[in-house]
Amino acid sequence: MKTAVREAARGFTSSLEGEVPYMYVDVLGLVTCGIGNLIDPLGHDTLALGWVHTSDGSPATEQEIVAEWQAVKAGKIHAWPRPLMLPPAALERLFFSRLDQNEAYLARRFARWNDFPADAQLGTHSCAWAAGSHWAAPRFDAAAAIVTSDGFRACAGTAGTDGNDPSLRGEAWLRDDGNPGLRPRNLANQWLFQNAAVVLADSYDPDQLVWPTHLDG
Repeated sequence: MKTAVREAARGFTSSLEGEVPYMYVDVLGLVTCGIGNLIDPLGHDTLALGWVHTSDGSPATEQEIVAEWQAVKAGKIHAWPRPLMLPPAALERLFFSRLDQNEAYLARRFARWNDFPADAQLGTHSCAWAAGSHWAAPRFDAAAAIVTSDGFRACAGTAGTDGNDPSLRGEAWLRDDGNPGLRPRNLANQWLFQNAAVVLADSYDPDQLVWPTHLDG
């Protein structure tokens, strides 16, 4: 992963997902926390994240964490704040742990991953964050893997459109029917891959992240 991508990844992702220190359920009813981090099903990793009492910051017991998870899963949430939360350091560890896991898989998935411009790496990480690093997208894989301007334009589709016309969507588009919260990510991804295409076409520095600037061309 390029340094510029790692430095920007958390801010980019939180701008799309928000950052919630409590447990909550997503649109699919899965227990989530932090910057869209799934903690469903409940397992040892969730218990070991560093949960504390919101009231005084004291460590939560395993029994308290399990009870909170079960209450959230059952929909027994009426207001925030919740009784348990993750402190800032734990949220940061959680984010970068998942980012690094995704990075390890993406580096295997794409033989020329290190040659991707920074914007293309961030766009690919964006897809992986929303859909999982193993998301099935053979046409995206084929377009991105060649690491050319035309390939990344195919990933982008027509940047600057609202995405309502399926014919203008690129291969990076994640299905957002019934999930309107995913549309802003898809639109951001359009520009990331468009930027990557221009970076290669016009010989910009591929190690530098263009986002949030938009390049036309």
